[in-house]
Amino acid sequence: MILPHPLEPIGTYEISDEEEHRVIPGIIFIADIADEGDVIHNYSHQKHTEIIWLDPGKFHLEQHQCVPNFGATIARAVEARRRIGKVQECQSRQAAKGVRKP
Repeated sequence: MILPHPLEPIGTYEISDEEEHRVIPGIIFIADIADEGDVIHNYSHQKHTEIIWLDPGKFHLEQHQCVPNFGATIARAVEARRRIGKVQECQSRQAAKGVRKP
């Protein structure tokens, strides 16, 4: 997984673990997946039935059962990815011109 720097939180969530009588908080960050095989190999098959790679342009929220605020989380992730892409483009152009950060 390749994380942008600095990290930008996209959303938060809580998972209720009924078996252990606790609430597990979490933070969602955007990341590029360098090797999808690693993700598929390492996720918990006991807790999750599948992984779906989401294409925001083709995803229709109303056709899926989702956690609360999933649509808003996806919108924030898409916007953050767009901003990160613009920053990376600018950095690549500067590197090509030999411009260095102070």
